[in-house]
Amino acid sequence: MDYWVLRVLNYTIVISVVVSIFRLRVIDKKFYPIIFFIWVCFFSEIASDINALIFRNNAINTNLYHLLFTISLVSQFHAWKVLGSGRRFFFLMMGAVFFVWVLTNFYFSNLWVFNSYSYLFNFILLVFLSVRLLGKNPFVNYGFEMGRVIFLFCLALTIKFVSSILVEIFWIYGLASSDIFLINIY
Repeated sequence: MDYWVLRVLNYTIVISVVVSIFRLRVIDKKFYPIIFFIWVCFFSEIASDINALIFRNNAINTNLYHLLFTISLVSQFHAWKVLGSGRRFFFLMMGAVFFVWVLTNFYFSNLWVFNSYSYLFNFILLVFLSVRLLGKNPFVNYGFEMGRVIFLFCLALTIKFVSSILVEIFWIYGLASSDIFLINIY
């Protein structure tokens, strides 16, 4: 696919950002983490283009993006009570996400490098939380209409992050020797 077509498709998130701005007052507060997630995606696209243009590297932006979107999605799962009603497990998850991010970005590597181990941890965590919520049957707990939305959201997250796990495993374990292979994977 052409580079500019991909760039335009990446900016289709602006539709969701505009809708969320106009509908913010009527959206239930327990869905604010998803709104934050959408805004993080949008601003990350802008920052990626700026960093790629200026520094020819958007690893810093990507590393920060992965931290912020994981925090927002874990917060959303907490709002849906996937982690239980207590805050202890929620803070444990947040601490683990932040600890792994700091460890991989400052101890084992730096922010100027894409840190696949941190991404892999985040993706596995989000797949776990999505499958856990799907196993709780969102139709029973949230009603049919909201259950359908939550079911589709978790199903989409599961499919997206399982494929992302596979890509990161290819990247980590030495299949990165061919640039053509990597381009085709992404």
